[in-house]
Amino acid sequence: MAGPNRDRNATLNKAQSHFLQHEQRTELVKREVEKEREMLAARTAKLKLLRLAKEADDKIVAEKLAAEALAEKRAKAASRAKKAKVAPESNQT
Repeated sequence: MAGPNRDRNATLNKAQSHFLQHEQRTELVKREVEKEREMLAARTAKLKLLRLAKEADDKIVAEKLAAEALAEKRAKAASRAKKAKVAPESNQT
C-alpha cells in the first residue's frame, strides 16, 4: 500500500512542478510585455513633446515672417502713396 501512495504523491508533485514552472514563465512574459509597453509609452510621449515644441517654433517663425511681410507691404504702400502725392505736385509747377 505504501507503493501506490508514494507513486501518487510523486505524480502530483511532478504535475504541480510543471504547473508552477508554467505560471512562472507566464508571469515573466507578462512582466516583459508590460516593460515593453511602458518603454513604448515613454518613447511616444517624448516624440509628442518634441513634435509640439517643433510646431510651436514653426508657428513663431511663421508669425515673424508674416509680420515682416506685412511691414514690407505697408512700407511699399506708404512709398507709393508718397510718390503719388509728390507726382501731382511736380506736374503743377
